Amino acid sequence: MKMFFKAAATAALTCTCMAVSADEAPPPATTQLPKMTVTDTPDADYVAPDATSATKTETPILETPRSVYVVPQQVLQDQQALTLDRILTNVPGVNSGGGEGGQESITLRLEEYSTTGGGTLGATTITNVDRVEVLLGPAAILYGRVEPGGMVNIVTKQPEPQFSTSAQQIVGSWSHSFTSADLNVPLTADNSLLFRVNGSYETSQSWRDTIHSQVSFLAPVLKWNVADKTSLTFEGEFRRSVANQDVGQVVPLDPTTNALVWVPREETFTSNPTTSDTSRYFETLAHQFSDDWSVTQRYMHSLSVVPVDSSYYPSDLYQQNGAWYVDRYLSVYGSTNQTDATILDLVGHFATGGVKHTLLVGSDFYRTEVDFTGGGTANLSTSPVINPTPPFLTPDPAFSNYYTQVSNDYGIYVQDQLKLTSSLQATLGERFQHFDTASASAAPIGSALVANDSTRDSAFTPQAGLLWQMHDEFSLYGSYATNFGMNNGFDYEHKPLDPESGKQFEVGAKSQLLDGKLTTSLAWFDLTKTNVAVADPLHPNYSITIGQIRSRGAEWDVQGEIGYGWNILANVSYDPTLITVGGPAGSGYVQGNPLSGDPRWMANLWTTYQFSQSGLAGWKVGIGTNWRDASPWPGATNAGTVLTTPAYWVWSAMAAYERSLGKSKLSFQLNIENLFNAFYFSDLYPVASQNYSFLNYSTPRSFTGSVKVSF
Repeated sequence: MKMFFKAAATAALTCTCMAVSADEAPPPATTQLPKMTVTDTPDADYVAPDATSATKTETPILETPRSVYVVPQQVLQDQQALTLDRILTNVPGVNSGGGEGGQESITLRLEEYSTTGGGTLGATTITNVDRVEVLLGPAAILYGRVEPGGMVNIVTKQPEPQFSTSAQQIVGSWSHSFTSADLNVPLTADNSLLFRVNGSYETSQSWRDTIHSQVSFLAPVLKWNVADKTSLTFEGEFRRSVANQDVGQVVPLDPTTNALVWVPREETFTSNPTTSDTSRYFETLAHQFSDDWSVTQRYMHSLSVVPVDSSYYPSDLYQQNGAWYVDRYLSVYGSTNQTDATILDLVGHFATGGVKHTLLVGSDFYRTEVDFTGGGTANLSTSPVINPTPPFLTPDPAFSNYYTQVSNDYGIYVQDQLKLTSSLQATLGERFQHFDTASASAAPIGSALVANDSTRDSAFTPQAGLLWQMHDEFSLYGSYATNFGMNNGFDYEHKPLDPESGKQFEVGAKSQLLDGKLTTSLAWFDLTKTNVAVADPLHPNYSITIGQIRSRGAEWDVQGEIGYGWNILANVSYDPTLITVGGPAGSGYVQGNPLSGDPRWMANLWTTYQFSQSGLAGWKVGIGTNWRDASPWPGATNAGTVLTTPAYWVWSAMAAYERSLGKSKLSFQLNIENLFNAFYFSDLYPVASQNYSFLNYSTPRSFTGSVKVSF
């Protein structure tokens, strides 16, 4: 379970909340970045020529000296992708899978983090998502404290000047139901006031015992075009989740053979009931002084509340008279996480001599306040591993604790995109980043608060890029980017971890073929991160730092239309990781070993065909696959035996029919995930000292049917 074995990391547009029992270290606060508002209409195909994530300016991807990928709206619709990890299976260099508490676990090149839908325990709600942009490699110059592996930018649907509405009903395996609606209404005849609202309600059981969820979501947006060159946008998101979330399967780890002992994959003997309420507010003021100069001011407020509840987790597994038993402990937790942020960006276009400039000057400030209430008991509940019995434990006030933390992040940055000649472009930039964190704790609750060690640091993070556009359809580039930020978590002595830093060199080639209908790219990168926060194998729930890890690999992708009505999205990545400076003695993080759980090779394919022939018009079919190489877990057992999650293929397919009825459209769609019912497991997290391991089993073959009407 990653809450025990992975240090949390910050991702754009996300913030993580967890709480712990009395003898655990408090989990870290994280910073949430305001989303970037984009007002274009949804993509009608598989190609998005522009993305704002890499530069914060309107720069074509072909002219951006970084690896940037876009998963357009049409792909989301064809795949009926309802989770962010499903969406990101379309991006090279990204390994996604199940995380604890219903979260999606995302690995971008070297870095892993879990998305939490804006601070709630649970997966990201995609009801109001227009498209997803992914920037691979360090993004600190523009976004501050984000991990060097990359950034995921969720671009939401915005109001448009034409009336439109749609409603959709999805039903699927294990009593899954997803009802959504999208209403776009111009409120005035001159389109000075535009309104859009997306909402959804989702319920689901699971193929795993006792797992269920219920999520309601509402996202209104109001845009006021104050004048021809001035707009003010207010956006809200309100999400409530009630669930018993799946934290993964627990299987025995035999201490004599150092082998996993398989148990029925539908059984669960952990419990993680969670209720979470999240509200997020965004304000964006944009003004264009002239054709060349503009300014954008953004403000964000996010509040996530997880009421105190009880969960059960394994303490130890052991054999007795030839049978396996599990001792479970009680963990009580609740949390409140509030983030306030403001960003100011000034963009200007001008020329000096024969050089054209696109200048970005900006600043940002984030303040995050986190409160955690934890608890538990010294008692354990014993049960057979096969057909486990429900545990019954009562919290002990003596084991309660309280933790509070306030973090401030400040940044000032400048970026200049220089067009040196008609074909040669350079990008230069630098950021000054400062952060400080103060925290205090009390154990048990009611005792005096004791201040912990505070953290304060600052650094400059430069970046540079050079791009040669050899032809209108082809470009070569090279870039250098750096990262710096506060590490999440504490060590066993409750001391903050040293700040992390990262740097990346990247070279690549990009092309746009068939009049821009098809894009391809090839990239080679060398990414290094220093002071990497990882789980402390000797003290669960605490962290240590590895001196340095490196990811040196390559990625290739092709995306778009390769024939009339025939779309494809395919990519391959080679991403070996290496511990170049190991962790403390006995930590299991040995210099020269690969980083645990990262597949060296990954490949993704998704293709659809839209029929236009007489008698088949309106029909679309699609098929795809995702392949992951075997992933070693060195040092995972007491004897140092290397456990491995095997390589696997998983296939998916779809068929859809759309028909126009006057001014409306009616569509029917069927999607099948894990088409051939492949059995595999991933995300292995051994606890050798307690004779067990967490892992995620593959979801069996599942079916999803959809009916959608649009006006």
